[in-house]
Amino acid sequence: MGYKILGRRGSFLLRNFVSSTAYWLGISPKPSEYGKEEGISALVISYNDNDWLEPSLLSVNDLVEEYIVIDSSTDDTLKLLKEIKKTYGLNMKIIYTPPGNVVRARNLGLKHISYKWVLIWDPDFIAMDHMPRYLKELLNLLSPERYYLIYWPHICLDGDLFHCKPGRLYHIEHWLFTWSPEAKYFAKGRGIGSLLAPLKLYKPIFIREPLSFHLRTVRDPVKLLYKKYWKILRARNMTHKYKLEDFVK
Repeated sequence: MGYKILGRRGSFLLRNFVSSTAYWLGISPKPSEYGKEEGISALVISYNDNDWLEPSLLSVNDLVEEYIVIDSSTDDTLKLLKEIKKTYGLNMKIIYTPPGNVVRARNLGLKHISYKWVLIWDPDFIAMDHMPRYLKELLNLLSPERYYLIYWPHICLDGDLFHCKPGRLYHIEHWLFTWSPEAKYFAKGRGIGSLLAPLKLYKPIFIREPLSFHLRTVRDPVKLLYKKYWKILRARNMTHKYKLEDFVK
């Protein structure tokens, strides 16, 4: 609600003021108090998302120290995850949870984070070549005693690798943030949820240039169809009555 009233700029100004005041007064716990290692954990939520899974994970391999994958797939995505982990020697934890609740999946993933920074990285995100170096240099400039929400735009691609949906060229969120036990996801309408990051802790940083791509609908059309009907099933509160396969039929 506050974001809608203030807008992104107003929200950033408020966050900056409150978090900076709390920091200078010394009333906020320091990130170092939680014993997380220096580095970045990629938090990946997967549900039958194997179209771009391998290039997506590998595109941030030079940036992250570990992958926390919360998988709810019913197809061969889990098998592919294990193959990618073995082939490239990735530090990857794969945890299964029943499908249908992304908020629960994200919060489950946060409990398994080993490193100080959390990168939200879906299986249809692809990093630009310069993103790992850019973010590492940025993190080295930030105070190790403060918490940050780092925003940047994904370029959204729809249909194929050459087209953007008119009216929504970018997807902007806080894709990277400092881990804290107080940061949790909560349900927001029928969407995938939002991160509840306390004002007293988190200072926002906005990177204007795109660092990555979101391949929203660049995938198997049958999977897109199933995704569409899954959203309809949830919107009608009928998940307890039908399995997705039966509903689609």
